[in-house]
Amino acid sequence: MRVCSKLVDCASKYSSNIKFIFNDNVVDAKSIIGLMSLGATFGSEVELRVDGEDEIDAKNAIEALFQNGFGEI
Repeated sequence: MRVCSKLVDCASKYSSNIKFIFNDNVVDAKSIIGLMSLGATFGSEVELRVDGEDEIDAKNAIEALFQNGFGEI
């Protein structure tokens, strides 16, 4: 749940549409319920789609969260 919360906090800072795709499920990265329902677990490979005015900044910020282990490792 902490990871989902951090993703939502990060994604909500941007106006772009931000989606995560896992096993053909597509969810809004700004929805904690959506992210929790995605079913991805540690080590899962998820796809990130970002579209909008600030898409590059949003993509970079979300990728940084993943690369930094969400500040938990």
